[in-house]
Amino acid sequence: MLEPMKLRLAPSLCLLAAAPAAFAQTLLLDLVGGAVGDRYGASVVPIGDVNADGIPDLAVGAPRAGVGGEVYVTSGVDGSVIRTLTAPGQVSPPDSETMFGASLCGIGDQDGDGVGDLVIGIPGQKVFGARNGAVQVVSGATGTSLTYALGVNANSQFGTTVAATGDMNGDGLDDLWIGAPTATYQTGRPGLATLLSIGTSTYLRTIGGLSEGGVFGESLAVLPDVDGDGLDDLVVGAPSDTTSAAPVAGSVTAFSGATGAVLYRLEGVATAEFFGSSIAAVPDANADGITDVAIGVENGNVAGSINGRVALVSGADGSLIRNIPGQNTFASFGDSVAGLADLDGDGAGEVLVGEPFLDSNGVVVGAAHVISGATGQTIYSLTGDEAGALLSFPVADVGDLDGDGLPEFAVSSNFHAGAATGAVSVYLGADAPVIRQCQNAIPNSTGQVSVMGFEGTARVAFNRATLRTDRLPPGVFGIYITSRVYQNLPIPGGSSGQLCIGGALGRFNHVRQASPSGSYSLDIDLTSLPTTNAFVAATPGETWHFQTWHRDIPAGGSSLGSNFSDTVGILMR
Repeated sequence: MLEPMKLRLAPSLCLLAAAPAAFAQTLLLDLVGGAVGDRYGASVVPIGDVNADGIPDLAVGAPRAGVGGEVYVTSGVDGSVIRTLTAPGQVSPPDSETMFGASLCGIGDQDGDGVGDLVIGIPGQKVFGARNGAVQVVSGATGTSLTYALGVNANSQFGTTVAATGDMNGDGLDDLWIGAPTATYQTGRPGLATLLSIGTSTYLRTIGGLSEGGVFGESLAVLPDVDGDGLDDLVVGAPSDTTSAAPVAGSVTAFSGATGAVLYRLEGVATAEFFGSSIAAVPDANADGITDVAIGVENGNVAGSINGRVALVSGADGSLIRNIPGQNTFASFGDSVAGLADLDGDGAGEVLVGEPFLDSNGVVVGAAHVISGATGQTIYSLTGDEAGALLSFPVADVGDLDGDGLPEFAVSSNFHAGAATGAVSVYLGADAPVIRQCQNAIPNSTGQVSVMGFEGTARVAFNRATLRTDRLPPGVFGIYITSRVYQNLPIPGGSSGQLCIGGALGRFNHVRQASPSGSYSLDIDLTSLPTTNAFVAATPGETWHFQTWHRDIPAGGSSLGSNFSDTVGILMR
């Protein structure tokens, strides 16, 4: 059975200043496949605003869905399917091994309608009985086919990987690199990468691997110009390449996009470590102004164990910035990687790493990790919550969906709710920044000021927002209040605290009780926020202020009183 996704030949005051972004792993979208075995989520990419609602959308591949595979153009707001694309049949009828949607990439507007378009890899496309593979470019606006390119090599799995590049031949349109990891090149079958002109439907350049069975082209990524010639460049993985150090160690090579000349070559060092299992461009991690490269080594040896690792290297010359080691044996850390723009405010890009075979208490669940590009430290991790989830199979950068200037990311999984339907979970890169207010808030009976928090996004269209309060006295009851007006009113109505909101003040009709650790929270509806006389929808551009009132026994007192937390202001988008 053809499985091009993983071919192997060897065994994430009033103090009017924004607080630092929080990392709460807020789930933005939860997308679920339609049928067992569809491989929903095998690929996922951002594609721009297809349905003109002002928010970017997504494309999700399910290469075993339907007859030959399907791709779902999906709303970035609510996950609803805008359009379903199916395997074409112009060369031969699709079948169970066609694998339409095994790879995807977004590409700029090729047909002049103002909407970005979509590239779909079809590595199992049959041509005269052989699985040559193919690639289709479709209109993002309509789904109409714009270009259809066939692999010219029998059983080459052309289309296993696809990556959009800039205009390489001066025709005003973007071009496309395509991986064919089992293609014949010269005298053997090492695999190849081909540059396709979308404007002319011609092949501009072909680069081949070096060793038989090296699966050159199984991973690839485009780098913004690293050699200074004004054109994008290319980095290609051959994870089963035999190197000077060991058989099937794997290699990664960077090439000039303009000429195909080798810029640098990196090699694995151990047998069957699969150096180059995955590759991603990473926004400048070493402050040299050039995009860098994350290289997955899913069987990398770490301290004598097969934990996997990721090599973060300079895009300029391939020099090692750092190794990021996996922490769990046989978990395939580095099976998939993606680059993310700076999330933690240090100016360096981050690395999103998949670890799909992480074992938790004897059950394989998978995990994904956001790793600081500057330090190699984990910013946060996500772990699968059911057997066989294979969380992070794969991972992807899906761009800025909520308009806060930071990227969101997607993590696919094999199982969802006990069924192998496949799923894609999209997480916020960071929660909405808050304006922390009410500097003269008064400590409660714990000796601490109760602290407000806001988790989720302030983009009203998504309506994913949670209020949270910490440092409360355990077990106390309280409510949330809100207003579009900030003020400072000392000790209102005999309370021990400070009311820091005013005007048309509204109360949420949900009494909360603090946990033993002193916290409570409330999911809120941004389209129905309370005011004095009515519920209203937040409007982008408004700042809403939130505060907690809670019961408490004042310090030195004996009777039940009350207090207020500090206040947060949220600029709605």
